[in-house]
Amino acid sequence: MTWVYRITQNLLVLLIIVLASPLTVSAGAEHNTSDINENPTINIRYVWWMLNWKSNQIVCSVPIIHEGLPTFEEIKKHCGNESANEWLYTPPCNQSKSCNGVYMHLARTESLTNQSPTDISESTANIFAYQQQNRKFIDSCALIWQAQPPPGRPPWLMTPDIGGSLATYNDYYYLAGRLIANNIVKADHCRAGGLDGMGYANECGMDAARPFNHYWQNQFDPNIIDAAYEVGVPAQLMKNLFARESQFWPGTFYYPNEYGLGQITNNGVDVLFIWNTKFYNEFCPLILSKDSCSSSYIQLSRQDRDMLRGAVIAQINADCPDCLTGIDMDRTKLGIPFTANLLVANCHQVAEMVTYITDYTPGAVASYQDLWLITLANYHAGSGYISNALYKTWQKTGTLNWSEIASRIPYGAKEVHQYVEDIAQ
Repeated sequence: MTWVYRITQNLLVLLIIVLASPLTVSAGAEHNTSDINENPTINIRYVWWMLNWKSNQIVCSVPIIHEGLPTFEEIKKHCGNESANEWLYTPPCNQSKSCNGVYMHLARTESLTNQSPTDISESTANIFAYQQQNRKFIDSCALIWQAQPPPGRPPWLMTPDIGGSLATYNDYYYLAGRLIANNIVKADHCRAGGLDGMGYANECGMDAARPFNHYWQNQFDPNIIDAAYEVGVPAQLMKNLFARESQFWPGTFYYPNEYGLGQITNNGVDVLFIWNTKFYNEFCPLILSKDSCSSSYIQLSRQDRDMLRGAVIAQINADCPDCLTGIDMDRTKLGIPFTANLLVANCHQVAEMVTYITDYTPGAVASYQDLWLITLANYHAGSGYISNALYKTWQKTGTLNWSEIASRIPYGAKEVHQYVEDIAQ
């Protein structure tokens, strides 16, 4: 399923908002999900969560491709024997009393239109080993820059081959704090409920959140790899960027005007439409008339530009007060190819700046790796600071080396340098 199809689906959803109550059941409880799958030509994956009655912590995730509760064997496959048996022998819960054991909750449904139904485990005990089926990674930015990637790419510029993994096990204190604040993880036994004064997890909160912290940061790996192959941006770079930008929490908190895992801003959306013409030509007709989209983005009226930006923000704004986690997971995943396309837009912008300043193609005056470092700085700090640093470095050295460029960024050089180093590791 391409990003264009997913965008079209979600734009239709924006026009017809349907409120659905979550489905929660204990072992043996009757339920009906037939209304979810009225169209037999659309395959649906049902993602069930096993949660603990007392703590409401998610024990594991069970994706299935049939209506009704997961079978005992499916639960055992994704959650292990012990958890499956605990669910089987959990008695029905009397809400007026203290409930023990675990229960199953239908967390979400996912359309698998035009795909063969697959059963991808999202268990906390399982690391995603996502297999690419006969797909070849084509590096879009290398083509834009006319730069040859080195035979042995550094790890942060790699995209996993068949059976590869992006899995990480880092303690993200901001992510842990958001998990606790949104009642995904219980840390009532900790001082201040597991949070410090800034909304991050304290040490006790981190200990409580660690298992789900590890699960959460890896659940988007298949989508990152999909976007890498679809758009042509290294998968590990994207994962590192998401870690640096949001610690994999896509909701707005400190910065209310930054959205998704990549913390995309309104200015970033402008860059996306101005410099990634392929994206603009594919996205614009979904929102505006064909006649309007025959003009470039900067030639559109202010109203039309606002409408396009608003459509993008509506797609990637993952805040969802009515969702179990406080996050719309579908929009979170949809935002990943948006970020990949925004990175390609920055690659185009950097290429234009380098060629304008030097009269050479980027690959002739800078290495492939340095061009990516420059692009990350441009993504973070904007073209004004970066173009000035490029010009001064070229005038002084006659080449474009990242360390020389970083030293000439006029404002916040240390912070920008640290940002780039955090991703390029």
